[in-house]
Amino acid sequence: TRFIDGYPGKNAVIARQKDGVWYIAAINASQEPLKRQVSLPMLHCDIALYADDASLRGSLKQIKPSKDKTFKITVPQNGAAIFVGKE
Repeated sequence: TRFIDGYPGKNAVIARQKDGVWYIAAINASQEPLKRQVSLPMLHCDIALYADDASLRGSLKQIKPSKDKTFKITVPQNGAAIFVGKE
């Protein structure tokens, strides 16, 4: 398990790998939306993104990594987002 970003009691971005698949979770417990640019150099293929919208309704979409392997995420208050991708 790898800590990527966060502050105790407010938000966290963590990653875990098993059998060549990475699971990256972002959670937000603060009163404001969490906006971050996250570098995920370990992901090389299309990525499944499960994310809450502002009403905390989840959705699934496929995203492609950029050349620099960074992703902009916005996690609503009390929401979460999960990236799943292979090495």
